[in-house]
Amino acid sequence: KHTSEQVRDQAGPNHLSLHGAEVVEEGGRGSLEFSGDEAYAVGGNGVTLRGSGPLTISMWIRPATASGNGYLISKYGWNIYLGGDLVPRFESRSAKNDAWNTLAAKQSLPPATWSHVAAVFDPAAKAMLVYVNGKLSAQQPRTDGALGATAAHPLHLGRYNHGTQFF
Repeated sequence: KHTSEQVRDQAGPNHLSLHGAEVVEEGGRGSLEFSGDEAYAVGGNGVTLRGSGPLTISMWIRPATASGNGYLISKYGWNIYLGGDLVPRFESRSAKNDAWNTLAAKQSLPPATWSHVAAVFDPAAKAMLVYVNGKLSAQQPRTDGALGATAAHPLHLGRYNHGTQFF
């Protein structure tokens, strides 16, 4: 079993609880490293994490290799994961919480290389978008105006919210 370690949030109240994930510092910058084997982090379910839209999630990712779905960030109401093909996917629950909407980027991420991925839910534009390295990669209409299931679930990094599909 992994031991838990707390990482203090420098900008707010959402501390991170590490469960086998490691903080790696290089050149004055830090990142989280996940083993792909039951290592993850939990950011809790503070009020600031419960929003149902609009939403932008932005992260740098350096995948080692492809090995099935690996969830990078998961709130259940919205998630970003890499498929076994290393294609980033942004999925979210419908406003009524009765269906998934999934948008896959048009390209895979290169292994062992840092790439920037951003996922956007924009209710005003009625769209979901995925950017890879600063360029729009994919978009699709999303007209229901809100993300479902965001209030009841904690934020997870490195695994799906229900404890499976580790990155």
